[in-house]
Amino acid sequence: MKTTTAQSSRRRLRTRVSKNRLSNSQQKPIGAVKKDGSILTAGKKAPNFSLNSTPDQKVSLSDFRGQPVILAFYPADWSPVCTDQLSLYAEVMPEFKKHNAELLAISVDNIWSHLAFSKDRKLNFPVLADFEPKGTVARIQSSWQQQKQSRVEQPARLDSKQ
Repeated sequence: MKTTTAQSSRRRLRTRVSKNRLSNSQQKPIGAVKKDGSILTAGKKAPNFSLNSTPDQKVSLSDFRGQPVILAFYPADWSPVCTDQLSLYAEVMPEFKKHNAELLAISVDNIWSHLAFSKDRKLNFPVLADFEPKGTVARIQSSWQQQKQSRVEQPARLDSKQ
């Protein structure tokens, strides 16, 4: 029986999640690469932000101070790779919850796109709109480099206890 790309991606993500357990301080932290080459790593205080999760509700990073937060920046709702990636996060959400970790997905799409996308993909975590001005939070967190139109391939795993 052939393995589909989605099945292969799920297997790789589950393996990564198993290897990178949030409680394992021996692992090298994942982080967002800044323009100067430095990395926003686990244990560093991430700059606070507030973004809409619905038209009338904002979510702030400071709402989660004291618990681990995973910031998953992605370029676009509905794209095949991003759809697979966020669907996989929804599948492994119980693993994140075991460690009291919160996942916040962030992209530059508008809130209406996020709401339709979240409902269609049955996402069980907040999807935040970094829409206006486009990409401001991504640039602050150093996960998006506008001149290269590139993104960090792995989510930034940050400890927001500070």
